[in-house]
Order: sequence, then structure tokens, then C-alpha cells
Amino acid sequence: MGGERLSPRHWCKLFVRREMEMHKKFMALGVGLGLLAVLAILPAKGAISTVVIEDFENGVPGEVPPGWVSLGGTTNFYPGISDTRANLYGNYSSGQTMALTNPELEPAGMVGVIFYENPVDLRTNKLMIKFDLLISPGTTTTPADGCCIMILPKIPAAPGAGGGGMGWSGLGGFAVEFDIYDNGDVDPDDLVGQTAYQAAIGEAVEGNTLGNPAARQVGVDVARVGVNGDIVSSIITTDLAENVAVYPNVPDFLAPFDLGSTVIVTVWIEYDNGHIKVEMESADEAGIYPEFAFARKTVLEGPISPWSFHNEDCPEEAYVGFAGSTGDSNALQEVDNLVIQLDTAMGAPEYNEDIPAYPAPPEVDPASKVAEVGAATELGWNVSTVKLNEESGQTFASFNVDQRIYKTHWVLDNTPPTASETTLLVNYASGVNAANAGMFPGEVNYPGIPFMAQDPPAAEQVDNFGVRATGFIEFPVPGVYFLGTCHDDNFTTFIGGKRLAQATGTGNPTRYKINVPEAGIYPIQIDLAEQGYYSYFSVFQSDGCGGASILINDGSQVKVYTEVDGGVIPPTNYDALNIVTADPAEKVGEVGEGTNPGFAYKYRVMTQAAPIGVVDLNSYVDAAMILSPGVPDEIFTIMDDGVVPVVNFNVDANQAGNQPGDMVLPVGNGDDSAMLLTGFAEFPTAGMYAMFFSSDDGFEAGIGTQQIMTAGNKGASDVPVFVNIEEPGLYPLKLTWYDRAGGKNLEFVQWTDTGATLVNSESATVKVYQNAPGEANAAFLPNAYQVAMATGTCMDPGFNVRFVKHPGGVGNLTQCEELLAGLRPTTYTDISVQPLIDFWSSGGEGNFVTGVPFPTLQPNVDDNDFAMEVTGFIELTAGWHMFGFNSDDGFDLTIGGRRVCFFQDGKGTSNVNGGIFIPETGIYPLRVSHWEGGGGAAAELYYLNLDETVVRVNDTASGGPAVCVALDGGVVEAPIITSLTLDGGNVIVTWEGGTPPYQVQVTGELGTEWTNAGEPTNETSVAIPTTAAVGFLRVVPAGN
Repeated sequence: MGGERLSPRHWCKLFVRREMEMHKKFMALGVGLGLLAVLAILPAKGAISTVVIEDFENGVPGEVPPGWVSLGGTTNFYPGISDTRANLYGNYSSGQTMALTNPELEPAGMVGVIFYENPVDLRTNKLMIKFDLLISPGTTTTPADGCCIMILPKIPAAPGAGGGGMGWSGLGGFAVEFDIYDNGDVDPDDLVGQTAYQAAIGEAVEGNTLGNPAARQVGVDVARVGVNGDIVSSIITTDLAENVAVYPNVPDFLAPFDLGSTVIVTVWIEYDNGHIKVEMESADEAGIYPEFAFARKTVLEGPISPWSFHNEDCPEEAYVGFAGSTGDSNALQEVDNLVIQLDTAMGAPEYNEDIPAYPAPPEVDPASKVAEVGAATELGWNVSTVKLNEESGQTFASFNVDQRIYKTHWVLDNTPPTASETTLLVNYASGVNAANAGMFPGEVNYPGIPFMAQDPPAAEQVDNFGVRATGFIEFPVPGVYFLGTCHDDNFTTFIGGKRLAQATGTGNPTRYKINVPEAGIYPIQIDLAEQGYYSYFSVFQSDGCGGASILINDGSQVKVYTEVDGGVIPPTNYDALNIVTADPAEKVGEVGEGTNPGFAYKYRVMTQAAPIGVVDLNSYVDAAMILSPGVPDEIFTIMDDGVVPVVNFNVDANQAGNQPGDMVLPVGNGDDSAMLLTGFAEFPTAGMYAMFFSSDDGFEAGIGTQQIMTAGNKGASDVPVFVNIEEPGLYPLKLTWYDRAGGKNLEFVQWTDTGATLVNSESATVKVYQNAPGEANAAFLPNAYQVAMATGTCMDPGFNVRFVKHPGGVGNLTQCEELLAGLRPTTYTDISVQPLIDFWSSGGEGNFVTGVPFPTLQPNVDDNDFAMEVTGFIELTAGWHMFGFNSDDGFDLTIGGRRVCFFQDGKGTSNVNGGIFIPETGIYPLRVSHWEGGGGAAAELYYLNLDETVVRVNDTASGGPAVCVALDGGVVEAPIITSLTLDGGNVIVTWEGGTPPYQVQVTGELGTEWTNAGEPTNETSVAIPTTAAVGFLRVVPAGN
């Protein structure tokens, strides 16, 4: 959707541009031509050439205009020529149009893309486009989502993302968007401003968050900036005077259909060597709604960088197209009277510093060259396969497809090949089905894998095999090369031992480019894994435009040879997989010194009785919390400690995971259960060990003090727990498992060169013992559960409350945090100290009916769209504590940096409870973020006793825990962020309050660990690189 920049910039206009007063000429040229597409054959004036003139009059509704390609649509609607506006609405005088979406034919969930099939040259020409933009309401109260004109680097195979992506997101290049719906993200969309008439008109209309007809946003979107699926933020939203680009899209909120059909918005777009300008005018030729007319004016202007900056691999090609989308809300979105021209009078290039250049392609290391060009003679690849031992439980299937890469490399490195061969070309398929999917004909079967017939029965299907192709690739000259792989499933390419390309899913094809600084011959290795029986594998060379592709060694520029004098294939490089290397200093014994085989376990199941039963285990951190020493027994229904020879538990002893012989979980089972497993693992030799933890739900694994791997909520599936061992011996091993609800299993497995087996089983090489010579000083992975305690003495009772009003919608917790962090527009802010958090404005009330209004609001006022941040320091004794928040809408409560409970989305007034273990009596930082979207508004923070009675936090007279706004001799109230602005490649964070030194912290997801961004500072403003400021920001006292 359209975007709002954090810090407005004044763009420098580098040269004077002529106005595009060509529309009368275009109209004259179009007389009598009807449906016409002309490719650069009508020189209009000097160096100006006309590419397209379209009025869509001679085509048949439902067809695609000649010379155009249409994508998307539905079974009832196909983007193309339409007569809906003229025939159904009856008052559109210009006849047929080109429709992108049509709610009359399809009421919901539509995306339409249509583009001109011939490229335009933007390297040497200025692009000029004129068209009529026609948007009218559909069958829903609020229209959505929007449409755009886009400049694409290549012909797409499918539409871009729907909804807020407007059919363009994911197609590359850039687009000028016409946004008609507020998705509630950081973009202001329809909340950016209005004409004077719109601001003054009438009563509120249902679905209109402003209370009167909203203006609509125009913006320039660049594929590499602010685009993520259906979230699209504009890089430019203003003209040179910083006026926000809006247009009076009259029909959107004023229903009936006939209102908008006489109002036409005309758009002129000029893209000149990186500078873009958008002009618009609105007219009502019928004279029915003259108040919505405005004269032609520039609504948007600024630099977005030359075309080569958007399509560096193939700058000679650029394609013009249109796209639109709808969701649950819809609209009729059309284009008419289109003219596209090119002008050779280009200006100087202009760049936008907020648009990053394409990352440099990975570079082949010249030091890995093994021979000069011409030194090898035998063309070909060395190809081998490894068939997994499925009977032992080996499979390439993984919890996360990214993790198949671990298995692929390890199996091909450590398992004897099933078969091998030398071949000129890599062009394989597993059978008839897969052969029909690849780019290149003539596929053959993999070595040792029979070529399967069409749709083979299950008994004849061959799956779970790995493939490795190696050789020595010759690059005849230095430069950038485009290579590609057709693959099913994952593949990785190494050149000179360096991981240069990888894909974790299927690809037909995956193209990638590499930079070769020095011509010569280099080792190449490509690994592929197949999880099912449908597989193909081809390796080819291509070009930057994605054009001609040719199998390597079938006439390609690059060649691969089977061998070269003195050349060897380097060992597989695992660096990118972040595999932990056990620290020899943490070894607690030598091989053979372990005693008492087995894993020690500690198993706990939380009570489901109220009030503790409301607590859910949602992460390994939650599990670590309830497994911490000192947690009171009364929160558990099952407590069991013991020793097991292997880890292979299931809820009912039926097999789950990959290994047979599952044991019933000790002393029964229950939801919200956790287990701690410890021991001393013996690794008999140096090398990489492939172990896997199959679980439902998640876990954390550690070797010594190092975390190996974690997983969250999931079904039964394995996750790699790989370890590098440099020095054989005994090492502390720790596994923490949890189950939230539903199925339950945990299984710890090792892969060997013959198959899979349970760790510490007879066939495993990794053994586990309860005792080791150095166990007294063993260093295990630290407890993942940590609660930050403040220092000082509590003073000034109460809560710091910051109330922030937003001009538009706040729809969830993420948007609440963005508003509090200064990332969304703010109407006003109120800061106060409150004795209790017990507010109400309208709608349902909480547990305590006090009627105290929110700060700045009055009771019985249905005010919406605000956020509230509450901070303070709470005094708690060691032990288990229950808290709750009664609210309308959502919230997030943290104590000591630890999330206690939250609600992400909107809701009516209701209680949400949570629990926290406090390991040590003391004072802990407390924070609540709360938001209100629409309807009633209430917020109440309370403490929950074990007898289910509730008392408000800081109501000490009633037994509630005390809260203060500041500490004496320690930190004071948390600093409050007052602004976030962009400055080049940095985010400038400014705050007030608190006591120095301060620390800026970031997190990618709320509820996860915050990490420091930069060093502590005594200043109240710092610059954080944008690369380090992804997600959420906060400022806290340093050391807390």
C-alpha cells in the first residue's frame, strides 16, 4: 500500500522539464483508429515516438487487447476489455475500458495484471504515459484495494501479491500506486488528507474511518524498498513542496454506482532517467458533481534512480503494465484512453539515496583456481547418488525445508554412494512425470535410480535420495556469469569451495549470477536432495534477461570438465549453516571415562486447575521457567525425576518420529508439560555428528554452554542438532522439551553411515552417561529463562502512563507498538502518573466498575484509535505470581523483560491471565502496551490470587503488589521515545526521561529477546543503521 516516509526530504530538481502537453495530439491521432497498438512507428514531434494508443473500442468485452498479456482474474472475470461502466452504469460516454477488477463479475478476492508485451527502452529515452483512471465502488461498503501502473524488468509468469500488494508486489521494477484502502499498517493510505470540499462534506458514512469521504493516496513503490507480500510502502508520496499526493476519488465512500461514473481522473506520468513526476486532474463532463473537479497539477515528484538501478542485469528491457486487486472489499478499477510515448531528450541521471543498490553478486575466489583456461580436455560431470536407509528412519523431510540442507550435505559427505557415473550433461529426471516438468528435453535417470513410469504405484516409487555433481568449471573471461539449476527439491552450488547459490524448495528454474574476477578453471560441486519420488535436476547457463538457456557442455560459454591435473574438490563448506563446534575447554572427560549410561530427566506437567491452568507453554523459554529451581510444587499435577537409556517418548507408546520402541511419558501425560534431559555425551572421534531431535512441540539443545538449536510450536518432525567435535571426549549435554497441547513426543536420534538410530543405543556412536570425571565443574547451557531485576529503592508510587492518539486505525498489537515507537502518525500525546491502571470510556467494564476515564478522555465517550504505554517498577517476592489484564482491545504485559500475557488482535472486554516465576525477591521493571481500535474502550491491570480473587496492581491496601514510577539509587522510569526519523542509511532515535546511561535495543518479533543496538550512551538521541533497526525499537536504562 502507499507509504509515509519517516523523515520528509526536499528533493533537488536538477534541470527543467517540459510539460507534456501532448494529450490533444494523442486524441487527434486516435480518431477513427479504434482499438490500436502502435509500436514506435508514429514519430509525433522531433525525438518523440508513440508506442501505444489505446481506447479499447473495437475489441470484444472479455478479450485481451492485441499486443497485451493478461494474468490473474477468476473463473468469472479476466482482466481485459470491459463495457461494464458504459452499459451497467449507463452514464460513461467513452465506451469500453480496460478492467483490472470487476466486482459485478467476481465479488471478492481478485487480482488482475495486464502488460504490454513489447519492451520500451528506458536507457536512452524518457517515458511519458497518459491515461484515464476510473475507480468506482463495488458491492461492499468500503472499496478496496487499489491499482497501479508498473514498469517491470521482465515479463511475469504470474500476478504479484493480491490485497495490499495490488497485483504488483513481487514483480520487480517500480510502480505508481493509486491506493483506496487502509490496511492498518504503517502506510497512511486513505488517511493522508482531503480536499477542502471532502473535509467539510456531510455526515459520517459507514466504513469511513475519517467520518467523511477520505482522499486517496498516490505513491511511487520500488520493488526493493518497503515491499513484503501484500504490504507495500511508497518511497515517494509528496510533490517537491512536500505536499502529500492525494486525489479526490469521489465514489469510494458515497455509494451509489452512478456517483463516480461521471467523474474521470486523468493521469500523466513522466519517468526521466531516474526522476519521476505524476500529474493529475479530475473532471465531470456531465456537470453532475462539479465540486469534485480540480485542475491539472503535479501531485508527486522526485528521484527514484535510473532504470539500470532497477534492472541492472537487463537494462535494455522494461515493460509497461497495470495491476489491481481486491480482497473481502472490492471495487471496479479500470483504465481508458491510454497513450505511451518515448522521448530521446533525457535529463541527467537522478538517484534516491533511500533506494539501495542491488547487492553485489557472490564472487568466486581467485585463490581457488586450479588451472588456467585450456588446461582441461575431458568434458563432463562426475555424478553420484545416495539412497537413504528409510527402513532405519532416515528421511529428507524436515520441520523446516531450510534444514534439509544439513541432511543433504552430511549424507553425501558421510555415506557410501549408491551409484555413480560420468556424464556430459546434468539433465536428470526420476521418471516420466518429472521429465515433463523440466526445461530441457532428453532427461535420463539418476545413477542407480530406475526411471519410473507415469504415475507409478506407491510400491514402485523411489524417493529420499541425494545427488552430487562435481567437476571443474572453466570461465573463459573475467566477468559476471548467469548460471541456473532446475531442481526438485533443494540444491546448493559450491565453486572453489564457496557456497554461491542455494534454494531450499523446488525451482524450475532458479537462476543466479556470480562474479568471476579471474578467468580460469575452478572446482564446482552441486548437491541436490529429493524428498519424494518426483525429481528433476538440470544445470545450465543463461543471460541477465532470462532469455536463452543452454545446458552446460551443450554449446555453453562455460564448460565443465571431469578432471584437471592437480585439481581436487574441496571439502563441503558448512559455514553458512552455523553448526556449533564444541569447546574443548568444556570437556569433562576422555573417551571411555563416562559411567552410568543414560539421560537424567526432570518431567513436569502444569495443573489445569484455575487460576494456574490459564498459563500456556509456548516456547522453550516457558519450559525453562517451570523447570527452574524453586518453582513451587503446587503449580504441577505431575512431577517425576529419573533416568532413561535413550530419549524416545510418546504420549501413548505408539510410534511417533522415526524410531520404534517409543516409551510412554513418565507418570502419564498432560498439556503444558516440559522435560529437562541432561548427561555427558561421548564423541569418540573428531568430526561432524549428525543428530536430530524429533519433537511435538519444541525444544532447546545445548552442548557445553553453547546453544545448538531451538524449535517452537510444531507437530512431530525432526530438527538437526549437528555438532562439530575437534577433540574427542565427554561434553555436557542439555535438552529442554515442552508440549503445549495435542500430540506429544520427543526423540533424540543420530545418523551414521548406515542409517538412523537412537543416541546412546547399541548401534549409535554417540553415547551418553550420567557421570564424568569433571562433572563437578561441568558447564551446561545456561537457563533460557531470565528475568531482569532492577536496582535501587522504590519511590513515588504509581505508574508512568503515555497516551497516544492516532488519526486513523489501530488494529492489532503490532500497530500499537509502531504507534508507541513513533512509526505511525500521532494526533496528540499525554504523559501522566496514575495510581492504578483501571480505565474505562465506553462499552463493557472490567472487574472493578470505577468509571475512571482514560487520560484525556471522558467517560461514556466512544473514542477510538489510540495506544497506551504503562511503565513502572513492581515489588515481588520470590515464587509464582499470576497477573491479568482486562481490556478492549488487545495488550502486552511484561515483567523484568519477560512476557506474562498478551492479546494480539481486537476483542471485547474480557480477562486474559498469565503467570510468571520470580526467582528472587526484588523490584522488577513492568511494562504494558494497550491499544483501542473501535467500539468500547477499557483497560485494567490486576493481580490474581491462587483462590481466584483479583486485586488491582498497586492497590496495596487490598493486598496488591506495589508499583512505583522511579527508583532511588538505581534507574528511574524508562525513557520515552519521542521521534524516529530517517537520515540516509540511519534511523535517528530520540527520547526523553530516564537516567543515563541509556541503551537502544531491537527485536524482530515482540515477545522474543531484545538485543542491544550500539553501545550505552548518555545522549538522548542516537543514529542506528537501518540494517540494525529491523523490527521494533526501545530505549532502556543501560544494564537493565
